[in-house]
Amino acid sequence: MRMKALAALAASLLALSIALPAQAAVTIDSSNIGSAIIVDYNGFNTPDGTGGTLPGLTAQGIFTLTGITGSQFSFSYALANTSGGATAASRVSVFGFTASPSAPSVTLFTPPGSVFTNIGINSNVSNLTGSDTGRVCFRAGGGGLQCAGGGGGGVGIGDPAATGNFVLGFAPGTTSFNLDRFFVRYQSLESDAYQAESATGVGVVGGAVPEPATWMMMMLGFGLIGGAMRLRQKVRVTYA
Repeated sequence: MRMKALAALAASLLALSIALPAQAAVTIDSSNIGSAIIVDYNGFNTPDGTGGTLPGLTAQGIFTLTGITGSQFSFSYALANTSGGATAASRVSVFGFTASPSAPSVTLFTPPGSVFTNIGINSNVSNLTGSDTGRVCFRAGGGGLQCAGGGGGGVGIGDPAATGNFVLGFAPGTTSFNLDRFFVRYQSLESDAYQAESATGVGVVGGAVPEPATWMMMMLGFGLIGGAMRLRQKVRVTYA
């Protein structure tokens, strides 16, 4: 019974620490400073993906709230093209999201070597339906103040993740807001599995990077499971 109790406790600890449910929207406030939000993107070339996703076309973004000054929210980002398998080539030319309840002002920092150097606001995205209000995007290459795609550049398969910083500014007195409808645009696609030159991907929020206390809980859980397994190995019955 003691061994079963240990195993049950360990499983509960691991469930609490590892299970990070997907969210449609993320609420941002001062409690999020220093926490990273991980977003995994798929890829499709039909309205809202009704025709299914394109195999192997994926990307991942990590967004970290680094500070708040008044109603100005500062973020760092890292955007990687994780495509592979059936997708032989692609480049992520745009990434973005919707900020609510109001469209913010946007400042993008572009030091030398930056991949994403242009901003789009309240702009349409190919194959995504719904309102464009509050949509913010960051784009590589040319193309004006829009989110449909850049004229060139982006993050290709095997490229290092593109990193940078931006600030979202809201009306005075704003202490929190929501980020949702995360998306990317892919261009220069090559695949033997499908025929498409460009596509859109929507993001699923996997949760925040675990805090140190959560990592300790995970380690305790693994330790308890290991202890339970060792006890099971030692308790043996020998028949004459």
